[in-house]
Amino acid sequence: MSKRYLVHVPNPQFSENVMGVQFNKGKATVDENSIDESLGYNVEEIARQMKVDLGYEVEEIGDKQTEESAVKTTKRNT
Repeated sequence: MSKRYLVHVPNPQFSENVMGVQFNKGKATVDENSIDESLGYNVEEIARQMKVDLGYEVEEIGDKQTEESAVKTTKRNT
């Protein structure tokens, strides 16, 4: 199973599609179910490009950790 990533953008109202991944209220989960494979990128490539090229905050999340619990963890650490 491939990795999963939680991605945050600076604007909490951002709800657009970037690199085939749909953002909702400033965040998105990048995994094998959320990417558009026709673009030719895998999960790790998309996460890296979002972090390095676009400057988004990217956090690897485990298989059992949901997006909601990852957000709570991020908020506690800030």
